[in-house]
Amino acid sequence: MPQWGLTKELRNAEPWDIPAEWLKPAKVITDPIHGDVYLSKLEQAIVDSPPFQRLRRIRQLGMVHLVYPGATHTRFSHALGALRVVQDLLDIILGQRDGRQPDRDLFVQWEEKYKAKPRPGRQLKRFGGVTELHWRIAETIVLARLGSLLHDICHVAYGHTIEDDLKLLEPHDKNLTRFSDFWKKLGRGGNDAEYEEVQSILNKGRLMQALQAIILAKRDKSSSADAKLRKIDKYPFVADLVTNTICADLLDYLPRDHAFTGLPVGLGQRFMTAFYVVPSTDGDEERHYSERMALRISHRGRQRQDISSELLKHLRYRYELQERAIVHHGKLAADSMLGKVLELWWEGLWAKTAVQHGSAEVEHAMSQGQSGDQVREKFVETWGEGEARRIDDDVRGAIEERLCELGDDGLLEYLAGLGREQCPDESIDGKARSLARDLLDRRLYKRAAQAKGRAARERIFELFGDRRKRRGLERRAAEFAGVSEEQIVIWLPEPKMRLKIAEVLVDFGEGIAPFNEFSDRGRDIYRDHEDLWTVTVFVHRDVRDNGLEPAVLAKLAELMGVEWDRHRPPTAEHPADWPLARAGADVLGEQEVEEELRQLLVDNAAQKVAHRSSGLTFEDLKADVRPIASRIRRQRRKRREAE
Repeated sequence: MPQWGLTKELRNAEPWDIPAEWLKPAKVITDPIHGDVYLSKLEQAIVDSPPFQRLRRIRQLGMVHLVYPGATHTRFSHALGALRVVQDLLDIILGQRDGRQPDRDLFVQWEEKYKAKPRPGRQLKRFGGVTELHWRIAETIVLARLGSLLHDICHVAYGHTIEDDLKLLEPHDKNLTRFSDFWKKLGRGGNDAEYEEVQSILNKGRLMQALQAIILAKRDKSSSADAKLRKIDKYPFVADLVTNTICADLLDYLPRDHAFTGLPVGLGQRFMTAFYVVPSTDGDEERHYSERMALRISHRGRQRQDISSELLKHLRYRYELQERAIVHHGKLAADSMLGKVLELWWEGLWAKTAVQHGSAEVEHAMSQGQSGDQVREKFVETWGEGEARRIDDDVRGAIEERLCELGDDGLLEYLAGLGREQCPDESIDGKARSLARDLLDRRLYKRAAQAKGRAARERIFELFGDRRKRRGLERRAAEFAGVSEEQIVIWLPEPKMRLKIAEVLVDFGEGIAPFNEFSDRGRDIYRDHEDLWTVTVFVHRDVRDNGLEPAVLAKLAELMGVEWDRHRPPTAEHPADWPLARAGADVLGEQEVEEELRQLLVDNAAQKVAHRSSGLTFEDLKADVRPIASRIRRQRRKRREAE
């Protein structure tokens, strides 16, 4: 199989009704990971169009470059690399039947059934002898190549943070509106006639539907609104080639991300020769995973340990990348700040839209310096939740439109100039502006503490994962400690945390199963990923410098019912005790708070403040504790004198 994807014979089959001229070799691009990447004329037209060129401005690893300076590679280079890898995989699975130890696979079946049949809708003699076999193979190659090239086309700047962590926008692999907007611009890099022809090719129903099913892989295909986004019934193995656990996506980003972060990597490629496509069901025969791609780890009754080991090595390196780069505390600090900037941007836009709506309540709340959520609450009191949701939709559309235009640095630079002329520093826009500038200059928040707990992660996320609930916690902790709300960020990722189960299909001789079900070691790696989950609190450097970090954590421990790994007060038995215990430790000094005084301090202080409001600050608590502390010291002095 040629590196360009299609022989002349296969091009003449006009797969997906694409004219052969558009499938000819056109361009070679040199890639630092895979060497030369070969593009057809159609692929070059796609690459040269604005939606694809936009990927040059979106880094593959987001904020990781603030920790690993070399990690500035982009989704543009990753997409080209995935194209090269998918062609390598195609060469393997299509050539398996001609190899040293061929097995019966789907393509052997195709050869038997379609070798003598003309391409559907054509007469064999009149069409240069092109058979249905040529046509099916050509369609497979074109779909896999275009699917890998376009699999990240819907990504926006810092998309994972915006979509997966903050849930401000619909995710890239579900976002049909974004897909449609980008799709209609593909091919626009050339002249008008070429653009029209590219659009005509891409908008043929069968091809567009099949590519949508790959690019929007997580969209709910059971919804009636998505009737056109059905799974790829005709070539289901193509989705495995592009986006399964061990696929073109991973086989490109794993060596690429390691290379540009500088992390060591040593991966082999020989195991890829064990891939094949499971035959189709014949007649009444039942076969699980029919027409799916699988990795043969047993051959002719002999277990291939080398294949299993290489598969495990890839999964282990994927875990290492997650552990050392994706969840590195510096990168998460930057993500948390970005999240806060984006939330402030959202709230500022929301407030402006509400004022334009005619809401005097919002204008007054903004003038009082109230937070975005408080402003929204004021609006809902007068105008109702339905009207507020309409503003939500308007704001979401405005942010979506802006993100589809900007790359990573462009977004931060835009936000760093937000409302510069009109809005003072203490306004919502002013706070967003300051944080964006800190990110551009790498003045990162400090990690205050973490609270691990794989067993409780579902409960914690259910209680506090919602963005507004999380902002409420940050606001209450800030009021308690006497700091600004934007100086505290709770980083609480979704429990799945972008996990990918090791579900590549393996043929183990007695059947086919996902690797995580077949192998204990595959399950262990998945559990290792789960153990990376943690709740983290980040604070502005001024909060730490002013010694208020322990007070922030004490209030959050009480509100969330979690225990942090730092600044635990010596008298705190439970998270609910942390604020009082922290106040006692600050007044008495941690060295003086002995075990026998623990209950006295907590009980006395609790009785005194139980009737007071939740607006009690840390300074108020310390004021309540001081008389108790004085009594404790007098009692200790008397005991010493008596002794």
